[in-house]
Amino acid sequence: MCENEAAFNKAYNVAVGNNFSVNFLYESIRDILGIPHQPTHREPRAGDIHDSLADISQAQTLLGYNPTHKFLDGLALTVKYFKENNTSI
Repeated sequence: MCENEAAFNKAYNVAVGNNFSVNFLYESIRDILGIPHQPTHREPRAGDIHDSLADISQAQTLLGYNPTHKFLDGLALTVKYFKENNTSI
């Protein structure tokens, strides 16, 4: 728990400090699961975000947050958790 009152009632980005595309995320999950599916691409929609990078500085400053896993390592652990707990992915 956090005792820093300045951190209360705020929204935080919790990420690893790198940007990854939705395609990269899809391909990574597909590879971890070992499935051959290919993505279905559609025309971009108005308002689609092309590039995004979560700013984790507020979480670092107010919560002392510091990522402990690289993205792909954390993703593999997340998939493993869901598989081991019979949770649908």
